[in-house]
Amino acid sequence: MRKNKKWIAEENYKIVSFYMNGEGPQNTLVKKFGCTHKMIGRWITSYRQYCLNGLQKRKTKRVYTNEFKRKLIKEVLNGNSQQEVLV
Repeated sequence: MRKNKKWIAEENYKIVSFYMNGEGPQNTLVKKFGCTHKMIGRWITSYRQYCLNGLQKRKTKRVYTNEFKRKLIKEVLNGNSQQEVLV
């Protein structure tokens, strides 16, 4: 496995497609494509949540306002999960 290989969205999609179509478990895909279990797991999760957009690299960093951060912290402390608040 090459160190610091840059994965492009098309490669990620190909690997995710193999997994989703039942063409092999993660162990097989790790050996075949030379990536890690963690990477494949992340790609699968991103694909399930956001489809192809989840596999694209973000061009900009997300910036949240202080007001939004305070609201999120308050909601989490009140017992709501981050996912509930963000949706």
